Amino acid sequence: MNLGRKSLWLAALSIVAVVSFLTGLIISARLGTRVPSTAEAVQPPLPRWTAAPDPAGLSEDDVVLTQDLFRRIAQSVSAGVVKVQTTTFVSRRRWFDDMFRGMPEWFRFHFQEPGDEGPQGREPSWGSGFFIDSTGLILTNLHVIESREEGKIADDIRVILHNGHSYKAEVVGFDRRLDVALLRIKPDEPVTALSLGDSNKVQVGDWVIAVGNPFNFSNSVTAGIISGRGGTERRPTRYVDFIQTDAPINPGNSGGPLVNLRGEVIGINNWIFTNSFQWAGLGFAIPINPVKQVLPQLKEKGHVDRGYLGVVIQFGESQAQIRKSLGAPYGAPVIDVDKGTPADEIGIRRYDVIMEVNDQKVERAEDLSDIISSYPPGTKVKLKVWRDGKPIELTATLARLPEETTSRPAREERRKQTLGLELEPITPSMAERMGLSVDHGLLVRRVAPQSPAYEAGLTEGDVIAEVDRKPVQSVDEFIDLVEKARKANRDSVILLVFRGRAAQPLLMTLPLPKP
Repeated sequence: MNLGRKSLWLAALSIVAVVSFLTGLIISARLGTRVPSTAEAVQPPLPRWTAAPDPAGLSEDDVVLTQDLFRRIAQSVSAGVVKVQTTTFVSRRRWFDDMFRGMPEWFRFHFQEPGDEGPQGREPSWGSGFFIDSTGLILTNLHVIESREEGKIADDIRVILHNGHSYKAEVVGFDRRLDVALLRIKPDEPVTALSLGDSNKVQVGDWVIAVGNPFNFSNSVTAGIISGRGGTERRPTRYVDFIQTDAPINPGNSGGPLVNLRGEVIGINNWIFTNSFQWAGLGFAIPINPVKQVLPQLKEKGHVDRGYLGVVIQFGESQAQIRKSLGAPYGAPVIDVDKGTPADEIGIRRYDVIMEVNDQKVERAEDLSDIISSYPPGTKVKLKVWRDGKPIELTATLARLPEETTSRPAREERRKQTLGLELEPITPSMAERMGLSVDHGLLVRRVAPQSPAYEAGLTEGDVIAEVDRKPVQSVDEFIDLVEKARKANRDSVILLVFRGRAAQPLLMTLPLPKP
């Protein structure tokens, strides 16, 4: 009897185990099967993209954010993106020096060959670009086609299409201030031109896609959002407010397009902020609207002539304090006026605040640079200027913006290279408005990252009143006192700095003299 009961229990347990096993298999199979969601099933049809996206007639509300949309944009835009590959021929001596830089002299002696002066070395480089029309015109960054020797274009420039076909490119024109270049190839096959959008409509939070050749990987696509607009104080040029994005951008992406969800180019990928030469979450693109403004000149003349007013204006956060002290509601404070310029001829003065140009509002100093440089030389502009507590109107005829290489004093260039500072002298009346207890000093306009001034704790808007307990009233005096300390083999100087109305001493380490 006991044996019979045991048999029944064993049989029951076996049946339960088999049923559980089969149930588990069924559940696992169902979990491994993708069932389309209701949301996916009822989505409206997406706009159909051609090889070259034509967004005509589409509003922002027509774009539905789905994985399929990203796929379509990536496929259509990638067809118009190219790899720009350059080669610069250098002497073997320079190639050897670059290759073994930092090596001991005995190492260099044993490996260097006699007669290493011939043009045998090559410096390869690459970047990105994109077609803007079907005839073979390509936009890219100027620094993509430049050699490591500043101001020199690479000896050989080749454009490689998405299908691997390679063409020799010619330089149609370039603009150093915007860091853009226009190339041309003569394709024997159809090419895909990308549509240029409106960068003024871009807002923080918008989705964007970056396409290019990072680290020489062809047609790499990354996505992110617009994380900032304009006003970054570390931008390489003051002639454009960059678009900031967290879409991963790395070396080799330069010159490639940044596009919106309609497939339109709204920026040209240009630079990254990083301490490791790799993406750190901050990428910057040149907005496409300023580029569209200069394209006709690049096509016709190969260069860009810009308007020039001739005022020195205050950039950065300190401009708000200066503007407030002058009583202006908005605008660009004038710190100085260059002699013989249009601004000088119409009587613009120091401490004027330029509020409008041709009825276009100047919110910040950076806006004035962008607006004035967008007009060609010879253009008459109407200026609204705040002076002595009230607005006045002036009319100026813009001159041609001089080249940067000829407008920078040698001492100013030396100062930037050695100390990382941009300084402007203040006047007694300006010191009084700022509430300082001294009537002299130098206003810090800009501090370069990781420079001696940065390490000392100097920030934009500080006023340097003394160097080694000696008053300073001009930039030349500042440089002379620093040079005197270096010649005395000192490794630092003491600065008396006013931050607001409070004075504090700062110790600035001096860079070692070059051997």
